Amino acid sequence: MPGVTQSVPPIPRDDPKRIAVPPPSAEETMFRHYGEYWRIVYSGKSLSFGSTKGLFYIGYLLHHPEERVHSCELVKLTENASASESLGNGFDDGDATMERVRKAVTNRIRDCVLRIGKQHPTLGRHLSNTLQTGSYCWYRPERKIAWT
Repeated sequence: MPGVTQSVPPIPRDDPKRIAVPPPSAEETMFRHYGEYWRIVYSGKSLSFGSTKGLFYIGYLLHHPEERVHSCELVKLTENASASESLGNGFDDGDATMERVRKAVTNRIRDCVLRIGKQHPTLGRHLSNTLQTGSYCWYRPERKIAWT
C-alpha cells in the first residue's frame, strides 16, 4: 500500500540471519607518511595532507590500536628531541609543562580530525568517535581495522 510504512525490528547480534559487514580491506585503509605529506585511504577514498604534528600523533595511534599512550610519550615517539624541547625544558618541569603538552596534543589531533572530516566525512566521524585524547591518548575502533 502506498504511504504505509512498516517498522522492522533490528536483528539481534547473535541471530544467525544477521549479515556481518566485513571491515574494510587493507587496500581501503591507509594512513602513511611520505616525506612532506600523508596519504590517507579509507572506504575507497584517498586523501593527501601536508605533514603536521597532529597527523603524526594520529598515525601512531592508528597503528597501535588500544594502546594507551601518555601525551608526553606520544610527543617523544613522534617528534625529534628539538621539537619536543620547544614545549619546555624536557618534561621534567612538572604539572605546568604536562598540561601544556596535553593541550597541544589534544588540539593538534582535534584540528587534524576536523580537516580530514571536511574532505572525508565518514573518516572524520570514525576518528572523532574512536580517538580519545587527554593525559593519555588512544585509538579504540569498534572493529579491528588493519591500517597500513
